Amino acid sequence: MRLNQLNLEYNGIKKTFNLDSKTLIHSAKNSAGKSTLLRLLFYSMGYSIPQTKRLPFKKVKTYLSLKTPMGLEYVERTNDKIVLIYEDGSSLKYNLPTDEGLVISTIWNTKNENVSKSILGSIYMDQEKGWTLLNRGTVIGSIKFKVEDLIEGVSERDLSEQKTELENINAEIKKYSQILNIIEYKDHLSQLNDTSIFLSDYVSELESKLQLKKIRSEELKAKISDLEDSLKENKQFINYIEKMDLVVKDKDSGIEIPVKEDTIIHFNDNQKYINARVSLLKREQSYVEKDIREIMLEIKKSNNLFSLQSEIDKADYLISRVSIPYEQLIQTLDSLRKKRAFLTNEMKEILSISNETLNNLHFNIMKYATKLGVDQYIDQSKNYIFTSDLKSLSGAILHKIVFSFKMAYIIELQNYLGYKLPIVLDSPSGREVDQKNVEETFDILNEDFSDNQIIVASIYKYNNFKPSEIIELTDKIFSEKSITLDDLEIKTDHLT
Repeated sequence: MRLNQLNLEYNGIKKTFNLDSKTLIHSAKNSAGKSTLLRLLFYSMGYSIPQTKRLPFKKVKTYLSLKTPMGLEYVERTNDKIVLIYEDGSSLKYNLPTDEGLVISTIWNTKNENVSKSILGSIYMDQEKGWTLLNRGTVIGSIKFKVEDLIEGVSERDLSEQKTELENINAEIKKYSQILNIIEYKDHLSQLNDTSIFLSDYVSELESKLQLKKIRSEELKAKISDLEDSLKENKQFINYIEKMDLVVKDKDSGIEIPVKEDTIIHFNDNQKYINARVSLLKREQSYVEKDIREIMLEIKKSNNLFSLQSEIDKADYLISRVSIPYEQLIQTLDSLRKKRAFLTNEMKEILSISNETLNNLHFNIMKYATKLGVDQYIDQSKNYIFTSDLKSLSGAILHKIVFSFKMAYIIELQNYLGYKLPIVLDSPSGREVDQKNVEETFDILNEDFSDNQIIVASIYKYNNFKPSEIIELTDKIFSEKSITLDDLEIKTDHLT
């Protein structure tokens, strides 16, 4: 595959950048737009590339001319609309980011998703993360790379079932870890003993007391009402008896006694007792009503104070109410992590057993690491291609090992795809990497990747990298023109 020309249009300004077999994007100083131009190159191919400072990519219209084995000739992108145009005049239209995977697969001419999503992380070494991205991590923006995906794709081994299970386990681990963080924070809150955090507890207690008092008040009202009804009914009954003019006659003496209120024994005493009972209940009710008023006033004061608390205080209160058994949570997390470790090892074993791709990767990694003098840092007994331990690597050593890995990746991808891939290097002369180290990597490119298109962005010019096209940037992309090899005399002196 060959990237021929990138046309850009932004705010009415049009720029054309020619890309040859060996292209150097050069500037005498940093922050002149080199990385931005490379990002726009891959943005034009449909990737979700983050914009650079002060240049919104969504407002840049791109038109990429390229040569591919499948006859794709142009890729035109305007914001989220992208069109693939073929040599025969046919075209395919897509919407991004929904169709991003489909667009990328079409451009690279592979239906193998694991292969298509492994290409960018293999051929593009971004100045920020690309020279430290060994076998897994972020390529740029949200685009990820995993060597396991590359090996699975190129060797055509299916790990979809294990990946789905692993994804579920990781989601569970993340969920339980977050809950664990909440519990630990809850313990922290309890140690602070901040009464403001638990203010709502006090309000809840007051509201509970208020409800009890109201219930008692209703009970008293009912009892008082019953007793007052009894007094009234008793009085009505006596009045009814008196109106009947009833007389009671003693059998022995023959004395007749009229039935009146004052002749009915204990009637008045009973009425006085009921009245006394009503008085006692009313007194208690007055105390209860007083308590109710005081509690309601306290609740109002507390609510006013609580309403002034920050949202963080309210969140702290909610967290303080969480009740989850800590030991059970730890056991669950431990079990999930063991399952993840077992599943990860199982996937590595599936990828490792009798896998020619893995053997080729090991061979080429060691081949280039030996040429670059860093083979002693690769411990093959640890299945180093899957390692996550980069603590011992830094500077030029890490730079060279990453380069060895990436070249091995490219070889396997090319064998699978059946064509040469472009190689894009952004700022190969990084920290702790001197000119000699960089030129050693160019020696490998010249020897083993002479048929690949090489695009380099740098403030330096290298003795052993002879570009057939130079794009010279002196300020920003949309303020300077590109300068070709015919316009510029190449000097091999190092620029500072």
